[in-house]
Amino acid sequence: MPAPHLATLKWSRGTGTLSKVDTHMSFILFLIVAAICAIIASALVPGRIPGGFLVAMVCGFLGAWIGGNLMGHFGPSLAGVSLIPTIVGSAVLVLCISLVSGLTNRA
Repeated sequence: MPAPHLATLKWSRGTGTLSKVDTHMSFILFLIVAAICAIIASALVPGRIPGGFLVAMVCGFLGAWIGGNLMGHFGPSLAGVSLIPTIVGSAVLVLCISLVSGLTNRA
Protein backbone atom coordinates (compact mmCIF):
# COMPACT_ATOMS: atom_id res chain seq x y z
CA MET A 1 0.00 0.00 0.00
CA PRO A 2 1.54 3.36 -0.99
CA ALA A 3 2.20 5.91 1.71
CA PRO A 4 -0.48 8.62 1.93
CA HIS A 5 0.45 12.19 1.08
CA LEU A 6 1.80 14.05 4.11
CA ALA A 7 -0.48 17.05 3.58
CA THR A 8 -3.56 14.88 4.17
CA LEU A 9 -2.40 13.36 7.45
CA LYS A 10 -2.72 15.20 10.73
CA TRP A 11 -1.45 13.36 13.79
CA SER A 12 -2.84 14.10 17.24
CA ARG A 13 -0.07 15.03 19.60
CA GLY A 14 -0.76 12.72 22.50
CA THR A 15 -2.12 9.56 20.90
CA GLY A 16 -0.21 9.26 17.62
CA THR A 17 -3.42 8.57 15.70
CA LEU A 18 -5.22 10.39 12.94
CA SER A 19 -7.91 12.84 13.91
CA LYS A 20 -11.14 12.40 11.93
CA VAL A 21 -11.81 16.14 11.99
CA ASP A 22 -8.39 16.92 10.51
CA THR A 23 -8.82 14.26 7.84
CA HIS A 24 -12.24 15.64 6.86
CA MET A 25 -10.90 19.19 6.77
CA SER A 26 -8.00 18.08 4.56
CA PHE A 27 -10.44 16.45 2.14
CA ILE A 28 -12.63 19.57 2.06
CA LEU A 29 -9.55 21.71 1.43
CA PHE A 30 -8.52 19.29 -1.34
CA LEU A 31 -11.95 19.69 -2.99
CA ILE A 32 -11.82 23.50 -2.75
CA VAL A 33 -8.33 23.67 -4.30
CA ALA A 34 -9.37 21.23 -7.02
CA ALA A 35 -12.48 23.34 -7.76
CA ILE A 36 -10.36 26.49 -8.05
CA CYS A 37 -8.04 24.65 -10.46
CA ALA A 38 -11.09 23.61 -12.51
CA ILE A 39 -12.33 27.22 -12.63
CA ILE A 40 -8.87 28.31 -13.83
CA ALA A 41 -8.98 25.54 -16.44
CA SER A 42 -12.42 26.61 -17.62
CA ALA A 43 -11.07 30.14 -18.14
CA LEU A 44 -8.23 28.74 -20.29
CA VAL A 45 -10.24 26.56 -22.67
CA PRO A 46 -13.23 27.43 -24.85
CA GLY A 47 -16.52 26.36 -23.35
CA ARG A 48 -17.70 26.50 -19.79
CA ILE A 49 -18.59 24.25 -16.91
CA PRO A 50 -22.36 23.87 -16.65
CA GLY A 51 -23.61 23.65 -13.08
CA GLY A 52 -21.49 26.15 -11.19
CA PHE A 53 -19.16 25.55 -8.28
CA LEU A 54 -20.39 22.06 -7.36
CA VAL A 55 -19.75 20.70 -10.86
CA ALA A 56 -16.43 22.59 -10.90
CA MET A 57 -15.50 20.73 -7.71
CA VAL A 58 -16.27 17.39 -9.36
CA CYS A 59 -14.38 18.44 -12.51
CA GLY A 60 -11.41 19.47 -10.39
CA PHE A 61 -11.46 16.18 -8.49
CA LEU A 62 -11.62 14.16 -11.70
CA GLY A 63 -9.17 16.54 -13.38
CA ALA A 64 -6.66 15.90 -10.60
CA TRP A 65 -7.00 12.19 -11.25
CA ILE A 66 -6.71 12.59 -15.05
CA GLY A 67 -3.78 15.00 -14.80
CA GLY A 68 -2.00 12.80 -12.26
CA ASN A 69 -2.33 9.79 -14.54
CA LEU A 70 -1.33 11.64 -17.70
CA MET A 71 1.49 13.79 -16.35
CA GLY A 72 2.44 12.42 -12.94
CA HIS A 73 2.70 14.50 -9.80
CA PHE A 74 5.08 17.39 -10.29
CA GLY A 75 5.16 21.12 -9.84
CA PRO A 76 3.81 23.10 -6.92
CA SER A 77 1.19 21.47 -4.74
CA LEU A 78 -1.36 22.82 -2.30
CA ALA A 79 -3.37 20.63 0.09
CA GLY A 80 -2.13 17.50 -1.65
CA VAL A 81 -3.14 18.75 -5.10
CA SER A 82 -0.41 19.03 -7.74
CA LEU A 83 -1.52 22.26 -9.37
CA ILE A 84 -0.14 21.96 -12.92
CA PRO A 85 -1.41 18.42 -13.65
CA THR A 86 -4.75 19.27 -12.04
CA ILE A 87 -5.24 22.37 -14.19
CA VAL A 88 -4.26 20.47 -17.36
CA GLY A 89 -6.47 17.48 -16.48
CA SER A 90 -9.37 19.78 -15.62
CA ALA A 91 -8.89 21.66 -18.90
CA VAL A 92 -9.14 18.37 -20.82
CA LEU A 93 -12.26 17.42 -18.86
CA VAL A 94 -13.90 20.86 -19.27
CA LEU A 95 -13.21 20.76 -23.02
CA CYS A 96 -14.81 17.31 -23.28
CA ILE A 97 -17.82 18.39 -21.19
CA SER A 98 -18.33 21.55 -23.25
CA LEU A 99 -18.10 19.56 -26.50
CA VAL A 100 -20.65 17.00 -25.26
CA SER A 101 -23.00 19.66 -23.90
CA GLY A 102 -22.68 21.60 -27.18
CA LEU A 103 -23.61 18.49 -29.16
CA THR A 104 -26.60 17.74 -26.95
CA ASN A 105 -27.84 21.35 -27.13
CA ARG A 106 -27.93 21.18 -30.93
CA ALA A 107 -30.09 18.08 -30.99
